[in-house]
Amino acid sequence: MSTNVDYYVAVFDADGKRVGSIICDYKPGTDKAQAVLEKGKTLFANAAVVEIISAADFDAYLSGMVRGSDGKPVAYVAPEPTEAEKKEAQRAALTAEYNAEVASLKESLTTAALNGDTDTEAEIKAEYTELTESYKEELEALK
Repeated sequence: MSTNVDYYVAVFDADGKRVGSIICDYKPGTDKAQAVLEKGKTLFANAAVVEIISAADFDAYLSGMVRGSDGKPVAYVAPEPTEAEKKEAQRAALTAEYNAEVASLKESLTTAALNGDTDTEAEIKAEYTELTESYKEELEALK
């Protein structure tokens, strides 16, 4: 991005994500730059780090980078999911699969009922009972 701004006051949260910025028209280290820096500290409640950055660093943060431990922009790496999050994803997948199979069985049951096919109806009901039992067991295993 091409701009006539040389510096920004950037505000970062504890995870290094930029939560806001304001233009700084003064070179770092000057009293006026320090005043803009102080203003940045008061504007954002969740500020963990407030600093003056270059326009190039500002562009990097706009492109999705985060503040690294050395204070420079680094690529964002999503944290590994927790065990609870992994189990929740497994539960959601299991439930989605179960719901799809139940919908298919309902459709088959309706067709069998409309055709007066009581043998197929009984088989589908048994399959539904088996599916439900299996689903409950698998869901319990994920607790």
